[in-house]
Amino acid sequence: MAVVSAADSHIIRTRPFFDSRTQAEAAAAVGATELLAALPAACASTAAMLEQQQQQQQQQQPADPQLASALMDLAVAQLMLLEIVARFWLGSSPTSSSSSSSSSSTFAGDKWLSCSGLLSSSALPAAKLAAAVLASPSSRDDVCWAIEYAVELGWGVYVERRNWRRISGASDAAGQAPLADATTRPMLQLLQSSELLRLLAAAHAVHVQHLACLLCSSGSGGSNSSSSSSRGSSSGSSSGSSRRRRGETGDGAQQQPAAWTSGPTGSSATSQLLQAAGFPHVQRWLASPANLAAIMIRPADEIEQIVGMTSDVLSHIWESTRVLPCSAHNSNGSSSSSSSSSSSSSSSSSSSSSSGHYNDRPEPTSSSMPGHQSSSSSAQQQQQQQQQQQQQQQQHAQHSLESMLQPWALVLVQSVLLGGLPNLSSAQCKLQSLYTLVALLEICCEESGQWMAMQQHLLQPVLLQLLPHVQQLLTDPRSSTAERSRVSSCFELHCARLLMMMTNKDAEYMAGLFTMIATSGGSSSSASAGSSSASSNNSSSSSSSSSSASNSTNSSRASAGSSSASSSSSSSSSSSSSASNSSSPGLLLSAFEAALRHGREGHMPHMSLEIIVDRSLAARQASHLARMLAEGRASLQQLVNRSLGQPQSERPVLDQLFALEVTSLKYAWCYVAAAHEPHMLHSLFSIAGRVMFSSCSVLTAVMEQACRISSVSSNSGTISSSSGQAVTGSQQQASQAELAAAAAAAAAFAAVGGGAAAQWVALLSRCLFVMASALEAVVCHVQQPPTPTPGGGEAADADATQQQLLPLSALREMILFLVW
Repeated sequence: MAVVSAADSHIIRTRPFFDSRTQAEAAAAVGATELLAALPAACASTAAMLEQQQQQQQQQQPADPQLASALMDLAVAQLMLLEIVARFWLGSSPTSSSSSSSSSSTFAGDKWLSCSGLLSSSALPAAKLAAAVLASPSSRDDVCWAIEYAVELGWGVYVERRNWRRISGASDAAGQAPLADATTRPMLQLLQSSELLRLLAAAHAVHVQHLACLLCSSGSGGSNSSSSSSRGSSSGSSSGSSRRRRGETGDGAQQQPAAWTSGPTGSSATSQLLQAAGFPHVQRWLASPANLAAIMIRPADEIEQIVGMTSDVLSHIWESTRVLPCSAHNSNGSSSSSSSSSSSSSSSSSSSSSSGHYNDRPEPTSSSMPGHQSSSSSAQQQQQQQQQQQQQQQQHAQHSLESMLQPWALVLVQSVLLGGLPNLSSAQCKLQSLYTLVALLEICCEESGQWMAMQQHLLQPVLLQLLPHVQQLLTDPRSSTAERSRVSSCFELHCARLLMMMTNKDAEYMAGLFTMIATSGGSSSSASAGSSSASSNNSSSSSSSSSSASNSTNSSRASAGSSSASSSSSSSSSSSSSASNSSSPGLLLSAFEAALRHGREGHMPHMSLEIIVDRSLAARQASHLARMLAEGRASLQQLVNRSLGQPQSERPVLDQLFALEVTSLKYAWCYVAAAHEPHMLHSLFSIAGRVMFSSCSVLTAVMEQACRISSVSSNSGTISSSSGQAVTGSQQQASQAELAAAAAAAAAFAAVGGGAAAQWVALLSRCLFVMASALEAVVCHVQQPPTPTPGGGEAADADATQQQLLPLSALREMILFLVW
């Protein structure tokens, strides 16, 4: 029975059917035995014993195998119990008893983190237990139930977040509202824990790899061995969903990303993520589709929903991590005695639950026991210790996240690549993965060292794999409906944000980026070319897709992008290992130009959530791209020469290069009004000067090409006239044909080259006009008398005059820069 979740209809959970009487009996039995009250302490103690046993194994100390097996069986039984109770929990709370239609469509077990304080206090100890089980699993069931609990925990966090957002009417940016509430302290502590991150990493890696294997096997037309689960009730549903999926994603264009993900590259990424999460022993279950299917309980048609859910929860954790210190400070440092008491009580209960002991009553505070100084001091010490523990947990979680950033980013790219566009749910799950990838990169921007490494790590996957797949989604005929058009607009916007973050001011990195763009029009010579040849092939396919994606708002170029994309898709589907390039560098240039245009447009007016692209960031990227073209003069001239030598129908590179430079120059024009400020003037001259330098490089390449063609034409005429009296017959006809071909080439180049030269001369004059306007603004500002400071005296007036003359010194530096 498929049930739509409370907040988002694109996340669908499939559950076996149990009638209400069976669920009521189960809930009554669990409540009568007081089993949940002892479960947190049991999970904590079992996890501690497992960790101790693993330490003994690392130190090569002898251990009793029977005791180890019994301990692992106990741990798995506890995870099974908590997972089943959480899934079918029949609790009651103000949220679950809401009369809204959306709330009535949700399982009560979905809200188990808020319906029951006992279950909520058991979440973190059980998460530590599941992490200990995955650290050294001994059988298939160990991995299976630990992953299953990780999925159930992720669903719990996901539903809690959506319920709070729906109740408070908050947006994604305000999705942190429940963190500041004292009643959600166990949730706050769970989000702070590194165990939740590690479990989500394991669940995400395993399900992404399994989904890739399902798609590859379903597209091959053979029997899908990985879709049949070894667990009785799941096998039939899994096989049926596999047959349905085979009909949905059988086209060859969609199988190449799945093959790339399930191949050595994708398997290496998921293995690296498991290794970084501290679960190296789980990697052996990724070796084959049969091993993956053996640890899967969920049916195959729910795997993609789990991938989308983990991406959503992951972005929520990253957003929450930024405000955890602030929310903890606000709750602990409140001036109200009641809020202070509730904060202290909730913190103490959370601390006891994390250590395995659940305490339903708050610890006494100094306000409730006046006159007892010793009790007051001990309470303060206890509160300080709790704050230190929370800070240590947060630092540990941050360190765990940093170690998993790079492999997790690549797995998120794989999540976007998997599957086609069978339905709106699949497209929205892909969109969630893309949004989470952008959120991850925004977090990495805060650390320059990590950011550089992340950019190098993601440059080829994003340009060579992700952009082609997104273009296929945008050009799919099934995306023409209103709802899917909104999703497509979100894809375009997030791709624009992603491309803008893939540029920076590092000269070596930008040189490598431009080299990839400039050489993406070649073809692989042989299979022995290795990874560089594969990168060149994939780059051309990527540039084709990115052009069509970025030109979706420009109707005059849509047909060219679509035809280029279709040829790229056909060549890719014909050979998954080595395919000839059918696109040009102009398509990648078009993608970056579209990203800059998104930065100027600001936001999509039809979106429910206004996702605004930071214009200052886009302006910096415009300066970086202008610098990339200016410093890569040799590659730029080679690119222009190669473009001029092609037929006019295959020459989009000059148009896309010109469009990129014009869009960059528009950002410089925005600075003219504020040119009297030194940093604005510096940005203006930085962009305009580099665009002007690139225009000169293009004009130089055009003139050199014209000289060569003219020289070849004149040499052909001279040779023909000198040897005309000595040759007759066929030789004379061949000479005349060569002369006619040279003349035709010269005439064609004169028409095309002359138009291109005029275009770039106009751009050059526009650069001079922008800089002259900035000079005029600076001069007008300097000629104005300085505003006297009331009561400031001569020193203040001198400072005002000095500040007014600062643009002149900055202008002098910019002129020297241009002359150099």
